Amino acid sequence: MKANDRRELHQRSIAELEEEVASLRRGLFDARIAASVEGKGDGGQRARMRRQVARCLTIINQKKKAEVQA
Repeated sequence: MKANDRRELHQRSIAELEEEVASLRRGLFDARIAASVEGKGDGGQRARMRRQVARCLTIINQKKKAEVQA
């Protein structure tokens, strides 16, 4: 992921990030099902999606923590 993409994630609101997480989790589920049923799977893509979920959740937690402290 490029630095510009990371900056863009930090600029999003918590609600937008939560929508992104939900979308990525749906995509992960679909990819997992496709891999098991159809025998196709791009493990690299699923790994990237998992990392993106983790990034979004980290940013959400940082923003929530900053709100509490403010």
